[in-house]
Amino acid sequence: MVDICEIAIIFGKGAHERYRCLQGTKGDRIKVKGDIMETESKSRFITELPMETQKILNEITYPVNRSDIIGQARKSGAIPDIMRGFGMLPDRQYNSAADVAEELHIIYLGPPA
Repeated sequence: MVDICEIAIIFGKGAHERYRCLQGTKGDRIKVKGDIMETESKSRFITELPMETQKILNEITYPVNRSDIIGQARKSGAIPDIMRGFGMLPDRQYNSAADVAEELHIIYLGPPA
């Protein structure tokens, strides 16, 4: 965990600046709703995945690209549904299991709110 210090400018009657430090991990997003500022962790996407997918992603040494992920899934004997999901990943570099999980979330459910 790291401290994430950001400045959120909140507009309303008489704009003012709000300084706030949050706990989070590298890659977390800062979300501002009204007067509330919170982190949105990529790691939450991992727990949404099927256990077999989580196992495959945890066996990989990062950074990887889509073909590396598919290769690991084949070695692991992944079922066709999981292979299909990995095949839909954009061909780019992934630095962690959380990066892959977030991209799978976007593929199946759309961008996070």
